[in-house]
Amino acid sequence: IDQGGNNYYITKINRDLNNAPEIEIKSILWDNYQVPGNATQKNGDCKLKTNDCRITSAYYSNGIIHFAHNVHIGSGFCGIQYGRYNTESNTIECNRFGEIGVNYAYPAIAPIRLTKENLSVIIGFSSSSKEYFPQHGFVECDNSLDFRNSVLIKDGNSAIECDNPKDINNTRW
Repeated sequence: IDQGGNNYYITKINRDLNNAPEIEIKSILWDNYQVPGNATQKNGDCKLKTNDCRITSAYYSNGIIHFAHNVHIGSGFCGIQYGRYNTESNTIECNRFGEIGVNYAYPAIAPIRLTKENLSVIIGFSSSSKEYFPQHGFVECDNSLDFRNSVLIKDGNSAIECDNPKDINNTRW
């Protein structure tokens, strides 16, 4: 849901295109999550849009739907919520990555190993704060939903300027 809430919607197409497919929609309840604020950046008056909290990355493997999205983590900052929905037991588990003072946005997830025993993933993200320019990194989330230390991929070297005359205080990064 783009505006936050306490549920996720799972959509399943039950047959292929040639056999009159039907769409099944299931609502899964979980803890409340909210739309994050826009991100700050070093030496920049322009805020960076984090957009909303719709799922931005997902994949299915061995009966588990893995997913990630932006989420408000407190004091106006954006973090990442990573979750796993077990389609067999109809259970969901999630954890949040982030810290007050830094914005983490636009998560993209990829499996490390595709087995039922190891559900670890790598989550790529963009990040920014008043202390540094926008940059890109990744973090591992292990089998127990614990996050390891994040790794910097590309350090930013300047602030992003607002270039939309209709929205002079915010821009996409």
